[in-house]
Amino acid sequence: AVPARMLMHLGMGCFARGLNRKMAAKINIRGMDGSWGPTSLEDCGQLMNFYSQTLIETMYTRGYMFPNAFYLDAVAPGGLMRTGVDPAGPTPSCACCHLRPPRGVLNGDAGYAYVATLMAVNIKTAQRRTPTPECESLLKLVEMQRAEHPVLRWHDPVHGRHEAWPGPPAPRPQSGTMRISSC
Repeated sequence: AVPARMLMHLGMGCFARGLNRKMAAKINIRGMDGSWGPTSLEDCGQLMNFYSQTLIETMYTRGYMFPNAFYLDAVAPGGLMRTGVDPAGPTPSCACCHLRPPRGVLNGDAGYAYVATLMAVNIKTAQRRTPTPECESLLKLVEMQRAEHPVLRWHDPVHGRHEAWPGPPAPRPQSGTMRISSC
C-alpha cells in the first residue's frame, strides 16, 4: 500500500514547479525566482516565522507588552519557532519533482527561542510585582536558553529570506512629535 502522504505528493508533484512559481509570485518577496515556493502550511509558517522572530525580539528587548495570544503553526522541540527551510520531519520524495529544498540548505534547521522568550516576559512581569531571588535565577536560566537560539537572519532570496528586509524598525518619534506613515 502507498502511504497517503506519498499519494498526495505524487498527485501534486508533477505540477510542483508551476505551483512554486505561483506561490512565489503571490508572496512577492524580492528574489524568489519560483524555483522554490511555500507549498505547505509548514513552509508558509516557517517563512512567516523568519520575519516574526524580529518583531518578537524587538518587543522583548524594548520592554513592550506582548499580545494576549500568538498564532504559530507549530513549536519545534526545544521551544523553537522554526525559521529555516528544512522540513521538521521526514517528507516523501519522487523522481519527477522536489516540493521542498533538500536538507542542508543554509540555516535550514534554524529556530528562534520562542518559548524561552515568552517565559522571560512572564518572569520579568512577575518580578515587577514581587522581586525574588528565585525569579532572578530562573530568568538567568531562560536568558541562557535564549542565547542558544537568538534571532538569526541570513541572505537566501530564493527561499524568501533576507537579512535586512523589510529593514530595521523605524526610530521612535521624539516626544511631542507625531510620525505619519503610509502603512
